[in-house]
Amino acid sequence: MSHVGFRPWAISGAALCTLAFASPAQADRLDALQRQIDALRDQVAEIEANQVSPKNDDQCVEWKFDPAPQFASCDGKFEANLRGRLQVDAGFVEDDLGNLDVEGTEARRARLGIQGRAWKVIKYKFEADFSDNDVSVEDANIQYAGDALGGVKVLVGQTKIPNSLDELTSSRFTTFAERAAFTDAFALTRLLGIMLSYDGEVNNVGYAIDLGAFRGGFNDDVAQPQEGRTLAGRLATWTRVNDNLFHLGGSVRSRALGDTDSDIDYEQRPFVHITDDEIVETQQILEANDEDLFYGIEGAWRWGGLHVQGEWGQVQVDTSADDFTFNGWYVDAGYFLGGRRTYSKGKFGRPRVDNPVGAGGWGALQIAYRYDTLDLSDGTQQGGELTQHIVALNWWLNRHTLLSFNYANGDVKNQTLGDADIGADANGNNGFDAFNVRAQIDW
Repeated sequence: MSHVGFRPWAISGAALCTLAFASPAQADRLDALQRQIDALRDQVAEIEANQVSPKNDDQCVEWKFDPAPQFASCDGKFEANLRGRLQVDAGFVEDDLGNLDVEGTEARRARLGIQGRAWKVIKYKFEADFSDNDVSVEDANIQYAGDALGGVKVLVGQTKIPNSLDELTSSRFTTFAERAAFTDAFALTRLLGIMLSYDGEVNNVGYAIDLGAFRGGFNDDVAQPQEGRTLAGRLATWTRVNDNLFHLGGSVRSRALGDTDSDIDYEQRPFVHITDDEIVETQQILEANDEDLFYGIEGAWRWGGLHVQGEWGQVQVDTSADDFTFNGWYVDAGYFLGGRRTYSKGKFGRPRVDNPVGAGGWGALQIAYRYDTLDLSDGTQQGGELTQHIVALNWWLNRHTLLSFNYANGDVKNQTLGDADIGADANGNNGFDAFNVRAQIDW
């Protein structure tokens, strides 16, 4: 607010003194001046009385860039943040039999969205992906995050189902360019439904519980009479001892297929995403009304820049004709130089970079190795057994910018009765080499 550069009462006092020694004509003029000064003083008092502090004004907005625009009302009731990510990949993959030889580039993910909070207790998120010359909705949900339900949060909309540490860690922060083979093969993905979440701490042990019920997905072409149903739950626990972080968790998913999910198989590509060809794949197994049950366990340890992570998952398939069991597991280890992985409430998050580029530093380097397996052979289904050795070198320029290099060497056995695009020799064997480089920025 602009401030008046004089004091009306000071002028008023001077005017009174002048009146005492003025002629009648001068006195009349000074009396008129005094009335004007009194009116001005009343106007100034009214302005000061009606002035509203910007911090209490509902129309006041605070904003910043970190690195994208973030807006919030000064009273803290509302906020909105632009969000998105761009991951540009280049690489190659070739198999031992000469059936696959691909070199190319792609926009692995090109997402744009918004997230925020309304009336402090309502959270919302919407994000769409524009890669592959198509538009697909990723996250689209509303969550109640107030205290009225005793700390229980309620989310409605499309979100990731609560299974697998690797799957629930955002693709922005995963150690490797692609997740573990079993998370894709067993379709641990996003669905539309309702999820309840609760977290707390007992005797220095934190825990997070997620329970959800889902039917279909946001990107389904059309709703069918029987859309299928999915029930999923996860318990994650953690504790910190000095600079050590220990994580342990488990999850389960029960799925009954409907008309929209008929003719489902289990499959996986040779690590990189630039090819749609599958290196291991079962025949068509699941049809409408068939069921499968997934359950998995997970563990992780972080000490300074050192981190270790592993998971095991199994799916039991129940069909009208036969039953099958498939499984997969991985273990990886890595080290951060100049930074570390961060963790919160059962998930790994945005890494810390001690000396970012642009602030006088060189960023942070992360090197990691993963042993990854997937077994899709059981009984009359011989989709193949996949083993991958993966090495990653990640250069985090800052917390939002990454240059990543991944090399994978894989072997396939017992791929004799499956429908894999790449195929195998007469003994069901094959192998591949793959390389991927990624430039990434997110906001």
